[in-house]
Amino acid sequence: MNINITYLAPQLQPLNGISQYATLLLTAMKKYAPQVSFHRVNEMTFEQLYATLPKASVVMAEMGAGEGKVFQALRKQKAHRPDLKRLITIHDPPRFAVEPTPFLEKMACSLPTRVIRRIFLDKLGWIIERQMVQPTDVVLCLTPRGKKVLEEKFKRFFPAAPKVCYMPHLLYADPPEHAAPPEHSEPRLGYFGYINPHKGLHILIEAAYRLRKAKQPMPTLVLYGEPITAKGSAYLKRMYRLVHKYRLEDKVQFKGYISNEDLPAFLRSIDALAIPYLDLGFASASGILQWARSYGVPVLASQTPTLSSLIADGIEGRVISTKNIDEWAEAMSSIATERKKWKTFREGIISRRTEAEWKSVVHRLVEILETLQHA
Repeated sequence: MNINITYLAPQLQPLNGISQYATLLLTAMKKYAPQVSFHRVNEMTFEQLYATLPKASVVMAEMGAGEGKVFQALRKQKAHRPDLKRLITIHDPPRFAVEPTPFLEKMACSLPTRVIRRIFLDKLGWIIERQMVQPTDVVLCLTPRGKKVLEEKFKRFFPAAPKVCYMPHLLYADPPEHAAPPEHSEPRLGYFGYINPHKGLHILIEAAYRLRKAKQPMPTLVLYGEPITAKGSAYLKRMYRLVHKYRLEDKVQFKGYISNEDLPAFLRSIDALAIPYLDLGFASASGILQWARSYGVPVLASQTPTLSSLIADGIEGRVISTKNIDEWAEAMSSIATERKKWKTFREGIISRRTEAEWKSVVHRLVEILETLQHA
């Protein structure tokens, strides 16, 4: 059975995690479900297109906390074409979008207004969200915890709640790889992603400094990533200064931007991958975790509610109390002193990736789409 999908996703440039996820999903669908045809559009094109779609057409959308324009486009479509059937992935449940209206976008300029905006969204944001949600929607979450918190939100605020389904975030390699432990004598802890304060890079640097002061063994930190906001740029400059202040230049390597094409070689070269994120209150999936699982690299991660629910501590690596620098230092040192244990974590992380393999995820998504089409 052929299915035609209008696919609303963030524009390809500038790249963010959700636009990259959309591209990954389209690649997997083309390989394992060629009977499903996707027409990918951004929010501006969608607003021009939805009026011309046949009655009861199927729309898929990707929406994260930063995708206020996608939210606005779906809100307008509901007002004019409520007959369209929609499958919406909410990447950062329970929040749909941080700035769901142009007015709130303008409020986002200064710290005081951001505080007011946060209070407003926590207390009254659901009033705006109800203007976007259709009772016939099917909503996808990429973590079991995300599904749970979104269902709880729907029960509180929506008299006719949409159906919520769980579908795991895809792996980044098909088939996934079982990378052998690197053979170099110097242990390496990797880190990559967009540079922002909530990504917790400072935790790794502070932990490395404590190990240096205590003259304890430590891995070399190999850091890839670049900022995409002014806040991120300022934070990265602070990290440069911190490394210089602590005289850690020999143990902390800033490598800058890394492309998806170069990531496999980087992942094969490290003993573990760090995910030292702070808790922002979102039950978001971790693309970084799925990169690690794709290549069999164990992780050292923060003990946020979502990461704790996704990662098996002591099996896939270590899950560490987010702000406990001493505990981070001990875990980082163990990469250098307990290398055999970290090799066994590779088997653990490989054992946890089956449900996120491309063929499995595509089969689940096609089932949902077929059900939606016939609803």
